[in-house]
Amino acid sequence: MPRPRHAPHSCFPPSRGIRAPVRMPARAPLAMALCLGLQAGTARGDCIEDAPDHVTCSDVVPSYLVDGDTQLTVDILQNTSFNGPFEIDNVDVVSVSNGTSTAPGGNLQSVVMDNTPNAVFLNNGNINGTFTITGGGNHFLLNYLVGGRFNGPIVLEGDGNNTIYNYGTLNPTVQVNGTGVTVVQNLSTSGGEATMNGGVVVNGAGPVQITNSGRIQNGSITTRSAGDFIPNFGRHMQVGAALCNCLGFG
Repeated sequence: MPRPRHAPHSCFPPSRGIRAPVRMPARAPLAMALCLGLQAGTARGDCIEDAPDHVTCSDVVPSYLVDGDTQLTVDILQNTSFNGPFEIDNVDVVSVSNGTSTAPGGNLQSVVMDNTPNAVFLNNGNINGTFTITGGGNHFLLNYLVGGRFNGPIVLEGDGNNTIYNYGTLNPTVQVNGTGVTVVQNLSTSGGEATMNGGVVVNGAGPVQITNSGRIQNGSITTRSAGDFIPNFGRHMQVGAALCNCLGFG
């Protein structure tokens, strides 16, 4: 059963019906009307469980916070706007889709996925704050072409194995601070060029492989692990020579 945070600010007591508290102050008449609408299943601007272990987010969402569950799928619809954090903690299997490969998603602020051993996050919208993954397990992040844009850093912590496929734009750095295996694929296609504007900074001890057929600019790649491997397929890349183990450049 999920353990929602900040329960005093929720319209409902913790339950499987609403995956996370929505920070609506119950003192205001408008907020009370929204709470009643949620109970009736008619309110918009929320993340609502519309099927077992499945949540759909739409319109304006104050925040989405979940702590504890076995499995959770979240679909974020086009033009959804989060005013606060999106956070999933202690859920065994997680799948989040912010849009699809053909339909744009919404605008998120900070994103945290903590202790989610099997997690997938697909993005075709804007992530404006820091995107953080912590804990062990296997984590997969895909940023779609055209609509996928990260405007805040991606921070990888813990001993999990992390895979990032970027076909769109990553504006700040990817910070690898953990001990697991990290794979970063910056891949251009016939539809457009994949771009990483902030580079990659590796502070952790885990091995890192970066494959680039797009553009990495305005930053550098700095690594510390002897197992790092950075193949570059004849495209633009700046590398921090002092710390980089650079192999396989074409």
